[in-house]
Amino acid sequence: MATILNHFKHLINKARIDKLSINIDDLIVGILYEEGELTTFYRTINAAYPVYCGAEFWEHLTGDQCFYNRLAKAFGEVVEEDNIDGSCLIMNKIEEIAKEIEDKGGI
Repeated sequence: MATILNHFKHLINKARIDKLSINIDDLIVGILYEEGELTTFYRTINAAYPVYCGAEFWEHLTGDQCFYNRLAKAFGEVVEEDNIDGSCLIMNKIEEIAKEIEDKGGI
């Protein structure tokens, strides 16, 4: 917890020095696959910064309500068939998000 909060504090200070604007929505903690109630650890972080879990995280990251389900399906396909490259879905979305960040002026 202290590590995540300290990283965010460092990032905010660096952005201030570099004269970059950071919004609270820019600083989130994402839990890739968890569902349900947050642990005490994450509730403490959530008091200062949003914590998103599972489908909620992936929707926040991608803007796609169905992405988490498609991602889970892709992982299942990879498990079932060795020749399916489920990482393609992930890499395409990462590249799309990176381009969007770059187009908006970067971090």
